[in-house]
Amino acid sequence: MWILKIHRTAAKEEEDDDSDEETWKPSVEGFVKYLVDSQFVFDTIERIVDQSDDVAYAYFRNTGLEQAGGVSKDLEWFSGQGVVIPEPSTPGVSYAKYLEELAERSASLFLSHFYNIYFSHIVGGQVIAKQVCVRESVCMLCFIIFFHSNHRFIDE
Repeated sequence: MWILKIHRTAAKEEEDDDSDEETWKPSVEGFVKYLVDSQFVFDTIERIVDQSDDVAYAYFRNTGLEQAGGVSKDLEWFSGQGVVIPEPSTPGVSYAKYLEELAERSASLFLSHFYNIYFSHIVGGQVIAKQVCVRESVCMLCFIIFFHSNHRFIDE
């Protein structure tokens, strides 16, 4: 519950802030950065789960939730459209390293991140992709590739 209290306090402080700071605006470049970091994290998670001898990870192999391959195809598509694909960001690399360390210490803590990452990216990725496709007038093919080739269980 303490996290909710912090979130509410931070949200209230943002509402009270009268600054003219620019709000987040979706862009293809920002979406591609999100995909690059996501792929790096998914590659790390999937490698940990596939290579671990810990029986706790065995149940999370080949679940259909795997994302790295689909995100890789998405990045290839964007590259084919002339979008420059950057290297993973420092926060993405740091988080992947943290997950590796966590996986060695505690399967249950790592699997909590596994669950949160996969399901938050499914939902959050949809919202971000829709905003980028609409705002940037990007061909809806990017949306189709990202959500239908990779997320077979999502009906739209």
